[in-house]
Amino acid sequence: MKFLKDYFLPLLMLCGFAALIFLVVSNPNVPLTKPPPVAPPEGQERVGIKLQDGRTLAYFVELALTPEEQGKGLMDREHLADQSGMLFLFTGDAERNFWMKNTLIPLDIIFIEADGRIHSIYPMATPLDETLISSNGPVRAVLEVKGGQADQYGIQPGDIILNPFFGNTP
Repeated sequence: MKFLKDYFLPLLMLCGFAALIFLVVSNPNVPLTKPPPVAPPEGQERVGIKLQDGRTLAYFVELALTPEEQGKGLMDREHLADQSGMLFLFTGDAERNFWMKNTLIPLDIIFIEADGRIHSIYPMATPLDETLISSNGPVRAVLEVKGGQADQYGIQPGDIILNPFFGNTP
């Protein structure tokens, strides 16, 4: 009985724990990274991006609502965290033109229709470039994210931005 208690049960528990670790590490459906917090950081809002393959990405963004906020955008920033950005919300649909004046980091500029559908994406906009970047059609909003993330996560025209502004929620 002492053998069972002192050796066999601890060995059995150790094997069970090792098997559990193996299953978690080898299962692609179990995330190994910490999920983003449920509530966005102060001054930011949660935005979802529903991809056509069924995945939904979570972003935390600052809102640019006033002409002053929209004029400044992400200028003078030296860093932008992954899955963060700035969402520019407008009162009507129109052709939108952006530039990278005083913007120090590359950005993906995502142009969004009134229903939240991505109209077009301008990838890897060049820092400090004053060339106009056009939406190539009327849009209601624009999302700026860290350069390269549209390609990295498979974001493409036709995907849906989830936010109450578009009549949907993340």
